[in-house]
Amino acid sequence: MRVTVVHNENAGCGFLSREELLGELLYAGHQVTEITTLDLLCAPSFPDWCDVVIAAGGDGTILSVARRLLHSEVPMVVLPLGTANNLARALGVTRQLKPLIASLSRPRIQRLDLGCAVGAWGSKYFCESAGVGWFCEALSQAVNDGDKPTERARDLLTAFLARYQPRHWDVSIDGRNFSGHYLMVDAMNAGMLGPNLHLGRTADPGDGLFDVVLATPEDQPKLLEYLEALRRNEQPPAPELHVKRARHVRFAMGDRKLRVDGKLRENSQFVDVHVVPAGVRVLLPQFADQPVAPELDSVAA
Repeated sequence: MRVTVVHNENAGCGFLSREELLGELLYAGHQVTEITTLDLLCAPSFPDWCDVVIAAGGDGTILSVARRLLHSEVPMVVLPLGTANNLARALGVTRQLKPLIASLSRPRIQRLDLGCAVGAWGSKYFCESAGVGWFCEALSQAVNDGDKPTERARDLLTAFLARYQPRHWDVSIDGRNFSGHYLMVDAMNAGMLGPNLHLGRTADPGDGLFDVVLATPEDQPKLLEYLEALRRNEQPPAPELHVKRARHVRFAMGDRKLRVDGKLRENSQFVDVHVVPAGVRVLLPQFADQPVAPELDSVAA
């Protein structure tokens, strides 16, 4: 098989070197090409010399590859090497090389949705989520690039939430008005965001819908309890927040910021967020791990 590799050696803790990855693929008999210029994935001739792309890195690397393969027939393989690996968790994919390489000859294809946020700054795709409020403002005011380690990030997010004041947001969901005071409003494509915070209880990155999480002021204690449990290295269930299953969210922003995956966007009076359904083909091992399961019960309508 003709395999193209995109490998970010700076992701996470350097679990896998490029030499190890390329060597294992060559040993398995594949024709391997490594690229660093990702726009080659968009070239019209790309499908003529590639059968599959391996995206080896963190969630940012996965998104960089996925958005370039949008509506392409060339599938992507996810090899999670980052700190959070939220999308990989949603897909049930691990770092193990043997099942990944085996999947190239015994593939199982799943369609992956992307989200798209459109504002004055253009269109920005995302794999995980886009939203406003507590988590977005924590990234803007309290968390920086040196705070990526999971424990450090959770400490900072908990402290910020404890003193955070809910704000009024003008928001519509699939054309219906849901404006009000919220801790956060987040359109989640995958069930987790940030340092593995499982807030999208029914989110499935292949069902054509967002989990739109509407965390109200009354949810602040249960969110804090959830974060404190994570800080104690427990595995608490996802907090029961109000969720709307939807395809489209529109925000009136004013001078506020929107978070699109891990990036902050500003200077747009209005932002439209919509699902791009089944836009990317993902090749999964036949026996992937159990993904972070959507919790279909006890979700507010």
